[in-house]
Amino acid sequence: MKRSLLLAALLAAALSPAALAQGADTTLHALAVRAFNDGSWQFALTRFRKLADEQPQSTLRPSALYYGGLCALYLDDTARARASFDELARSYPTDPFTARSRIHVCRMLLEGGKPAAAVDEGRSALQRFKLGEREGELRLVLAQAYFRLGVEEAALKELAALTGDARDAARFETGRWHFRKGRLAEAEAVFAELFARLPAAQAAREASPDPELRQKVAFFLAKAIFLQRRFDEALSRFD
Repeated sequence: MKRSLLLAALLAAALSPAALAQGADTTLHALAVRAFNDGSWQFALTRFRKLADEQPQSTLRPSALYYGGLCALYLDDTARARASFDELARSYPTDPFTARSRIHVCRMLLEGGKPAAAVDEGRSALQRFKLGEREGELRLVLAQAYFRLGVEEAALKELAALTGDARDAARFETGRWHFRKGRLAEAEAVFAELFARLPAAQAAREASPDPELRQKVAFFLAKAIFLQRRFDEALSRFD
């Protein structure tokens, strides 16, 4: 008798609306993630959005809003991406997905021609969130925004603070800034130091977050040398 009552209770719990909803959101999320990983952005976006709209209590909702925003971004629908990221920030201000989403918002503002707004968003994110390894990514966007605003000192300060994988990208941006300003000797020094330190092509493909970076550095290094009228030396870098 007791066993029958226990089985009945377990069956009732399994068939409760809350349990069914939890199972539905897990299935829907897994389907959306699979589509996302396959590059089926529109299909994934529809499923992530369905989860976010129909399962407001789901623990997977922050993930759905974040990846739904990414899908919209990859579909070049920046308005929809921003709306999803902002909804995430309003609903889950302390969630790790919110912290990650603000980096994308900062980059969207920069690429949308709003460097001042990008700086405000980036500084706010640095103060509000613990970004961990993603902090370097945000500081790099911040530096680019400062460069566009002509605030060179602030930009170089952000780049100098970068470490790890972001350090090489920061040095590349520093060299490009010197190059754009016509400071060719300074640009050459930065690019030469970076080129010597970066791994060769095969190692870069296996370990670097930007396997083409060494090639980009070599190109700008040769240009800086060429514009200083050391033609033979510049041309030898393309051999």
